[in-house]
Amino acid sequence: MKFQHLSYFYLNKVDILKSKFGFDEAFNYKEEHDLDAALKRCFPEGIDIYFDNVGGKMLDAVLLNMRFHGHIV
Repeated sequence: MKFQHLSYFYLNKVDILKSKFGFDEAFNYKEEHDLDAALKRCFPEGIDIYFDNVGGKMLDAVLLNMRFHGHIV
């Protein structure tokens, strides 16, 4: 039963972020084949600030989409 609840949450995480917490845009990085395109879709003017502690494919895509004078923590 607990597994079903967690699966339901993960399937609806994007909807929860947008409807309950008021995020303008959100995406599930595990379902996106092109992170660069997803970031361009969600942040058409670029990313102002990004927090990262692991690096990898997401950081690579974020670097391509940072705004001038944006910050990475």
